[in-house]
Amino acid sequence: METTIWNTRGAEQLFNVLQGTLVRLRMPITLARLVMKKDGQSKEAFLKLNETLRQEDILFREENESDGWLLMPSSGERELAGLCDRFKKMMSHTESVFQRCVFLEVHNGAFELRPLLEELRKVDIETEMAPNFLQRIDGPWSEFTKQIVKVSIIEDDELIREVISRSLSSMEVPRFEMVIQEFSDGLSFEQSDWHLSADPHIVILDDVLPKKNEIEIVHYLRNRPNNRKFHLYLLTSRGSEEHTVNAYRLGVDEVIQKPFNLRLFEALLSRTIERL
Repeated sequence: METTIWNTRGAEQLFNVLQGTLVRLRMPITLARLVMKKDGQSKEAFLKLNETLRQEDILFREENESDGWLLMPSSGERELAGLCDRFKKMMSHTESVFQRCVFLEVHNGAFELRPLLEELRKVDIETEMAPNFLQRIDGPWSEFTKQIVKVSIIEDDELIREVISRSLSSMEVPRFEMVIQEFSDGLSFEQSDWHLSADPHIVILDDVLPKKNEIEIVHYLRNRPNNRKFHLYLLTSRGSEEHTVNAYRLGVDEVIQKPFNLRLFEALLSRTIERL
């Protein structure tokens, strides 16, 4: 097996690329400092450690520094603990090689690699005692970046628009921020630039609309190049099976029968957002 130990510059370039996936994948990047004991056999230890890494993980070292560093994409404490367990099984004298593994989980893209390395270096291994081999460091990097989810309410009845908008505004969905905009007809929605961004977009539309009806709006959205970002809710008072089947065939994701229970509607919407 070919063994590759990266340098910090290469790790920094990879880290910058991985930052772009944080919000989309909603999985952290784990950065760990492997603190060597003074009498540890670093060369053998790092070669063995590299054999336990997953394909996407990298081991890197700073010049003139005995400690090693791990960069683990889409990983958290559980994945890091699993790696350490595999390494312990491979080397019976692990405890005489590594003194501790200090790590942090990066949940937002506001931080560069080198300042995070300095945060891990600040931990004084000799004076700050930890009960476990793994020691987690929390800070601003641990905070999630909220993903924007746009919500369009296309409904000609002002009272219904207001009720739905107020209900959605009171919802709290972890790691997401809903931005709501109302439209009284399909044409004003289509002519706006509100739906042109790359943000996930939930469209709640009535099945009887002035100027541009629901069929035209659904057809317009489903024929856009980025149509998968749209999740379409159709509000209807027509309860026939044929009408519902046709709506799904047209491209609607959820058909909501009027009158509808707001609590159930909120639960369904929350579930939709969590799956985006």
